[in-house]
Amino acid sequence: IVPGGGVALINAIRALETKLYEKDKLYKTLIENSPTVLISWRDEPGWPVEFISENISWFGYNAEDFLSGKILYTDIIHPKDKDRILAEVHGFREKGMTYYWQEYRIITPKGKVMWIEDRTTAEIVSSSEKKKYHNGILSDITERKIIEYALKQKQAQLATAQQLAHIGSWEWDIRTDTVTWSDELY
Repeated sequence: IVPGGGVALINAIRALETKLYEKDKLYKTLIENSPTVLISWRDEPGWPVEFISENISWFGYNAEDFLSGKILYTDIIHPKDKDRILAEVHGFREKGMTYYWQEYRIITPKGKVMWIEDRTTAEIVSSSEKKKYHNGILSDITERKIIEYALKQKQAQLATAQQLAHIGSWEWDIRTDTVTWSDELY
């Protein structure tokens, strides 16, 4: 029983609806302006998408294409990564893992390759139906992968130069009192 009768109850319900609407609007704004895409896909062949945030457009895709089934999530995984990713997810499932993390490439509609960091939680939503969903966040890590590759290239060039010149290098970390020597210094 609400003091003031039915009018007060209606006003209380409207106030709650307004608060819920405002929170929903805030969450949507935060997600859509984030570089992280939210996704939920069914644990079925092709990984049909149940939910995907509108900011999938940052990857060049339209959310409706996923939600309608026109595009399955596995369709966009790079062909050289797809078998590995499918096998890993199968292995996670077999081990009963409910949280996993992967890095892989996707292909955008324009053919561009993007690196993705995928952090996913698997859950059974309906035990009676045994429906399992994978809810994840997808982040574009392409820039990081480019930097990592460039660093590896520079390290290989340095090692080759030291080998050819028969010189080495060493580094002393004062904080840990650790000395690191290059192979050529030996």
